[in-house]
Amino acid sequence: MSMMSHFKSFSGFLALLIWLSGCATQQTEQPIEAQVAEGQAATVVAPAIDPAVQALFDQGVDAMKQNRLADARVSFEQIHNQQPDLSGPLLNLGIIAFKEKDRSRATEYFNKAVETNPSNTEALNFLGVMAREDGKFAESEGFYRKALEVDPDFASAHLNLGMLLELYLGRLEEALEQYEIYQGLQKEPDPKVKNWIADLKNRVK
Repeated sequence: MSMMSHFKSFSGFLALLIWLSGCATQQTEQPIEAQVAEGQAATVVAPAIDPAVQALFDQGVDAMKQNRLADARVSFEQIHNQQPDLSGPLLNLGIIAFKEKDRSRATEYFNKAVETNPSNTEALNFLGVMAREDGKFAESEGFYRKALEVDPDFASAHLNLGMLLELYLGRLEEALEQYEIYQGLQKEPDPKVKNWIADLKNRVK
């Protein structure tokens, strides 16, 4: 299976990632919203979050969904200025910079999100993607594995780690394991990953 076929699927996977965001206090590390399907806004509120902050956060998420990135940035910057202990606004500011191909700023925001909340798996996952794009494969693997230490059922990190292990590190048996874990976490089997699994099983015989 070609590397290009994997990354056609990966581009769609990033479209899913783009709306993933978490907002946690350093003390409780309780996410303000859960992983959601593409194009949907999350609505799970952490009890410690001020309703006005939640409303502003939702406003920013809605702006992101409509690709009004400048408006979204204003919302998340305002929240960050008011409550710098929240990691979710930093994560979303990183996602906005990532969409705008401002890699330096995206990296800065994702790192700050992890510093604020080491359990921010989405920020760790994005840092893994960016390290892989920069050819820093060991660093990329480290970010994915840190995310999985926090949440062993974080499907996105399993998929990304599997792709890294297969396409860049040549560790096919480990990649197969990651794909199978990812597939087991899906409500319905992913047909593309099903094909990758079948291909790898033939190659590792």
